[in-house]
Amino acid sequence: MISDNLCSYGCGSIFNHNWFNPMFRFTLSLFSLLLLFSPTLRAQTPEQSEKMLYNLMSSGILKTYKDYRSETEKYVALFKARQSEYRVEDMIELKSTYERTAEAFEDYIYEIRNDLLDKKKRKVIKKDPETYVTTRLTELNQVYLEYYQTRFRPAYAAICEDPGAVAQMGRRSIPPEIPIALIAPITKATMDIITYIDGKNTRDLESLKKLLDEEWVKPNRFRAWDEI
Repeated sequence: MISDNLCSYGCGSIFNHNWFNPMFRFTLSLFSLLLLFSPTLRAQTPEQSEKMLYNLMSSGILKTYKDYRSETEKYVALFKARQSEYRVEDMIELKSTYERTAEAFEDYIYEIRNDLLDKKKRKVIKKDPETYVTTRLTELNQVYLEYYQTRFRPAYAAICEDPGAVAQMGRRSIPPEIPIALIAPITKATMDIITYIDGKNTRDLESLKKLLDEEWVKPNRFRAWDEI
């Protein structure tokens, strides 16, 4: 008797409240989809981080750095191709000079990563992003002058080339010009990623740090001597 009443009430409720109305079914389906895909929507944050980082990396901020890295590694490869012709002492000296040069260049990569993760530093950058970009590019050129042109390249020339090449190294020790055309796109990409980072919480920043280590630092380090 009770079940009959319930069935009568329940069945009547189903048919009397438009359960089979097309609009109702559409709304129910949409709600179900939102519940189903909400984890996916939340998971898009890392993809956005990767996009911002990719935009920064492709803005030109690494162009000169990569040129300097390729040039330095090229001379190591040339030396190692004929290493049997030189003394062990020569190899030790050039290897040591190369490693100090690589470390100085890699500081450029690490410092930019640290700037992006430092809240106070980001605040300073936002006040004058173009000056920040210009300063960083200038510092990179100073590393090139101080470590590559003044130390590594002359060491290579002294071991592998004639005395005239060594003298020529001294005449070429002039700071390279800053690529002016790159300042605007680098500045924009820098501001975009800083604005994005400022909107993240502590947990997101930990994920971003891992992303920077994997995609910004690791691929752009100089190769170890034994890897060339």
